[in-house]
Amino acid sequence: MKTKELSWKSIGEIAEVVTGSTPKKSNPNFYGGSIPWIKPGDVQNRLTPIRFTADTLSELGAKQARILPPKSILVTCIGEIGRVGITDGPSATNQQINAIIFNNEVIPEYGFYAILYSRQSLEKASTATTVPILNKTNLQKVSIPIIPKDEQFALAKKMSHIEDARKNRTNSIAIAEEYLRSLFIEMFGDPNMNPKNFSISRLDQVTNIGSGITKGKKYGLKKLVAVPYIRVANVQAGYLDLKEIKTIDVAEAEIERFLLKSGDVLMTEGGDWDKLGRGAVWDDSISPCIHQNHIFRVRPNVKKILPFYLDALLQTSYAKSFFQRASKQTTNLATINKTQLSAFPVPLPPIEQQQKFCEMRNSVAKLVFQMEKSATELDALMQAVLAESFSTGVTL
Repeated sequence: MKTKELSWKSIGEIAEVVTGSTPKKSNPNFYGGSIPWIKPGDVQNRLTPIRFTADTLSELGAKQARILPPKSILVTCIGEIGRVGITDGPSATNQQINAIIFNNEVIPEYGFYAILYSRQSLEKASTATTVPILNKTNLQKVSIPIIPKDEQFALAKKMSHIEDARKNRTNSIAIAEEYLRSLFIEMFGDPNMNPKNFSISRLDQVTNIGSGITKGKKYGLKKLVAVPYIRVANVQAGYLDLKEIKTIDVAEAEIERFLLKSGDVLMTEGGDWDKLGRGAVWDDSISPCIHQNHIFRVRPNVKKILPFYLDALLQTSYAKSFFQRASKQTTNLATINKTQLSAFPVPLPPIEQQQKFCEMRNSVAKLVFQMEKSATELDALMQAVLAESFSTGVTL
């Protein structure tokens, strides 16, 4: 059946809103206990309760914070507005998160999805500054859809089934990725030890390394062409995020110099110190396409080293340790230059062995692609169910 008993109420009418805080970092006695201290990175639009966090509060630190009850709905309110999460037990958040504690009119699980559905309203309610901020007062004014409680339970149950299916896909992807890491060690050994005594070559001896184009370069009166280009945000550890591709104006004569080719390994020049040197293989899915100067283009000599072998090597602790040692580091950030990258020592298994690994890796990658596609479709289904429920009533 469908219900028309749908109304809209402001969050302030049906909930208490609590803004998080940060106990003094100068007092180590406030941290390291058993109470989760939740930050925006922990809030990922999933109904799975947040149980474990990188930072925790002690009982003493908890007295300096605002402790939230279980099933408080969390909303990120600085920077990326409107990511939603839910607490598992007594927890606290930093000031970038507002918590919504619903009254008896709203079951928390339903409230989670109603807030998730209302993300555009949250973004509109935020201040239009360089860093968007949704303060407590404006959050309380945002209205969300309210339906009878029995239908809230029904919708929350339906959505949880979809989310469980998505979680299964995500878990399967993680298992596949762990299998590939194990396969690499099984076939080649731990590169930190090089137990199979592979020969070692500098990266620049087995690849051609190129820097990218500088954004904002002046060309005078030369005719310019808009070309898609890869930014640091597009290059993740082991994969490319191509959801948002920007273009850059460049002189036509320079396109060939920076043009990416299938099999190029793209590596970031800097970023968070623990992600330094992350890379992924270019598959020529966008053509033509070039890359910016904060990304190195590493083009393997395929007679000596294969792209996906190099890609897998870059994801090992061996590679990460090298780049962290070689890099220039500041607080939380690090950078490497072309000279440091060129010196990376690469173990070189026989090319036939590399080929066997790449074939097995490609078989797994096809399965992962299908699982990722399924997870994306489930995300779309969740949004469609919410849109249908809150526009024409809930189907039970």
